[in-house]
Amino acid sequence: MTPYTPISPISPISPTLPSIPMSEIIFNKYDLDHSRTIEVSEFKAMVYDLGYFLSDNELKSAIETLDRSGTGSISLEDFKKWWNSKDRWSKIKVTEENMKLLTEISNLFQTFDTDKSGTIDKSEFMEFFKELNKTTKISKSKVKKVFAEIDTNGDGELSFNEFVEYLGSQFDGDISKIQ
Repeated sequence: MTPYTPISPISPISPTLPSIPMSEIIFNKYDLDHSRTIEVSEFKAMVYDLGYFLSDNELKSAIETLDRSGTGSISLEDFKKWWNSKDRWSKIKVTEENMKLLTEISNLFQTFDTDKSGTIDKSEFMEFFKELNKTTKISKSKVKKVFAEIDTNGDGELSFNEFVEYLGSQFDGDISKIQ
């Protein structure tokens, strides 16, 4: 008598079939409306299902952090970058102190966004950067260098998200270290 071998309902993955990255599987699971973006409500459900509860402020900050295009939702590309980072959860958790500072920086950013485009160009950035560094004399070449570092998509303008991401990278995600 041969031993009973149950037939597995899950067959091994064929080496010829491409495997789907976990980031894409998770993205597709929570993109409930199949818009190819994750909306705020979908993202909130996802993080809660994965064991993280975000306050309204943390949720707003998370969307602003992850949404590099500024549409108010998260593209697959942006989601993959976030999902594949080692510290993905620390990037979206914001302390009360950081939230207060982000609000102040946002207000200042909006002040220098003179054309109200949601971005600041090089000339607006020059004034913005001078205001941020009131006590330090900074050369035009230094400002240009910083602008180029922050302008990650190379469009010649800085979005608020690009600026906050830059600050986070300079201070290990804790912008309260600025002060």
